[in-house]
Amino acid sequence: MRHWIINTFICILVAFQLNAQSKKAFAVERITSPLKQITKDFALLNDNSTINLKAKSKQFVLIMIRHAEKLSREEDAGITEKGALRTSDLATMMEGYPVNAVYVTEFQRSQQTGKILSDALGCPLVAYGARDFDKLIESIIDQGHQRVIIVGHANTIPDLTNFIASTSLKSYTETDYSRMVIIKTDFKKGKVFSLKY
Repeated sequence: MRHWIINTFICILVAFQLNAQSKKAFAVERITSPLKQITKDFALLNDNSTINLKAKSKQFVLIMIRHAEKLSREEDAGITEKGALRTSDLATMMEGYPVNAVYVTEFQRSQQTGKILSDALGCPLVAYGARDFDKLIESIIDQGHQRVIIVGHANTIPDLTNFIASTSLKSYTETDYSRMVIIKTDFKKGKVFSLKY
């Protein structure tokens, strides 16, 4: 029987001021509302950094999660039933939020997690190399995918966040499957949110 308790948001990222020459300026928001409430009324994504489709500099929302719980420690293990249920719950919470695509890596656990989300949200799956951050960002921009979910791994999601926002997020533990990072950005500046679901 499914029993899910939606935790309150916790802030785990520490932002630091970037060099003035870098033109990147990312801020970390402290959020205390439950994920269910945030995703229901889109307060998180419809504040003063709402995406403006007519803006000269496009804004993007990158929702980054680790794949669901895996069956084993094998390199290409799939996800467990518990992991599939967790992902289904996340998809339910995100109903009504327009997602352009779900990006998945070459590994089964990422693909299986992403398929549950893409089927529920009615958007395509797009493959990317787990460590090919430049091509991932290039694909998102070229395809005009302004609202995406990126399904990565315990070490790649923190590294991707650090790559985009120059933060210092560390790799997740083996048992940590409930973290989410949301970046709202034009790839020059933006906001970083970190939470649990």
